[in-house]
Amino acid sequence: YSTASVASIVRLSNAPTVFVNGLLLGGGRVTRTNSATITLAATTNAYAKLYYSLDGSEPSFTSTAYIAPLVTSNSTLLRAVAYNALFTDKAEAATVEVQVRPTYSLVTTAPGGGIGASPAPDFSPNSYLSNTVVTLTAVASNGWTFLHWAGDSTATAAVTTVVLDQPRTVQAVFGT
Repeated sequence: YSTASVASIVRLSNAPTVFVNGLLLGGGRVTRTNSATITLAATTNAYAKLYYSLDGSEPSFTSTAYIAPLVTSNSTLLRAVAYNALFTDKAEAATVEVQVRPTYSLVTTAPGGGIGASPAPDFSPNSYLSNTVVTLTAVASNGWTFLHWAGDSTATAAVTTVVLDQPRTVQAVFGT
């Protein structure tokens, strides 16, 4: 899951370039799942000293110096600035809002039957975007009867819902 929206790419000629997971951004918003890798690059050797902030505050030469790509698992408001060698002039890149959305696993077991899940997982066989509401339906095999849910749901009806705001494990309990 990834999106990017940019109204226009306008960059001061000496401002640093910003890449998120390899995508060149000229400002705006980008969404990634679980983590984002932020890379800054100087556009000219004359403005090679790069500094940044991740909280939306104005960056300066007292901010964090950019040394290598950084990986964040939190949403950030990135601002980056490039200084000339004497620190007498600077150029700031357009602000980039990096939204990081976590994913969580849903593990289900159903000895004596099966479980239908709606919606289907967003990622991998059992991974959903944070806060997805998943409806689970217990289906008994021949000769079995649904009794109740166990784990992260204790409902007694054959249909229940779980919110994926953390990893979840749910078991449909059947009896003969």
